[in-house]
Amino acid sequence: MVTIQDIAEQSGVSIGTVSRVLNSKPDVSPKTRERILEVMREMDYRPNGIARQLAQKKSRVIGFLASDMMNPNFPELARGVVDEARQHGYSVMFFDTRRNSEFEQEATQILETENVAGVVAPIQKKISHDLARLYSQKIPVVRIYQDESSLTTPIVSLDNVEAGKAATQHLLDLGHQDIGFIWRGPSSFSDSERLKGYRLALEKANRPIKEELIVDGPEGRESGKHCMEKLLNLHTPPTAVFASKDVLAIGAYDAIIDSGKSIPQDISVLGHDDIEACRLVRPQMSTMTTNRHKLGEAAVQMLLQQIDGDAEMEQERIFTAELIVRESTSPL
Repeated sequence: MVTIQDIAEQSGVSIGTVSRVLNSKPDVSPKTRERILEVMREMDYRPNGIARQLAQKKSRVIGFLASDMMNPNFPELARGVVDEARQHGYSVMFFDTRRNSEFEQEATQILETENVAGVVAPIQKKISHDLARLYSQKIPVVRIYQDESSLTTPIVSLDNVEAGKAATQHLLDLGHQDIGFIWRGPSSFSDSERLKGYRLALEKANRPIKEELIVDGPEGRESGKHCMEKLLNLHTPPTAVFASKDVLAIGAYDAIIDSGKSIPQDISVLGHDDIEACRLVRPQMSTMTTNRHKLGEAAVQMLLQQIDGDAEMEQERIFTAELIVRESTSPL
């Protein structure tokens, strides 16, 4: 096995100089650094990561603690985390807690044992004792997505109230007056914020808020279908529907088509998230989108600020959703 001493001898430098290159120290001339890196490539040198971590008392691994990796939002988010982490010489360790408290506890215990540099956590729940424990032990944590938690960790968040307003305003601008809202209920903080935006847009337009047009159910396509069926059975069904999640909107598609009505000729449908299925359904779905890759990048950037002890560390970075108009919304 090639050692750091072999690299030093082949490069004609001291072991200390090779060590400074491995640890990205600035006090090595560019010419010497490049010569050492070239020797490493030629000799296929693999640094002993564990030994380096012990010497530096700092890991080069970031934990990614997800509540549900099957969530269609997470692949692009995770890619943003990985891409940004790699830019700074970090690897990413993934955990899927499946919304299970025992799994979350187990994952955070492993993250502690592995001495990770920090944790990125797209977990939305009122209380996360495990994340709180990590943060209290001075392990850097950045949450993605706003929630009702009392945790004071830095956070990358979405302006969900503004998203709800913008989505509803789009449908109002098309001439719709009776606009339905399908959501996951008050247990979802992000959906509750989008509902606030829905209400604010209607109030601003001097439109009455009809509570019967606001229907909730659990997350999932079947739930969206069931909610839409309730709306269709009203004495005066809505002419447009905003769903807080694309998967709920796809369920609404099923109910509308099964009823013999057409989208958007009879009912306009607008979702939120811009998952891949929005471009696969027919008609293609209008939706609200956020650049999830950039959310992941931002989370790592803010985590590195904590790791590096940045005195001007950000506490929150807020992203706004953008409207994508496709084929499922049209003038009344």
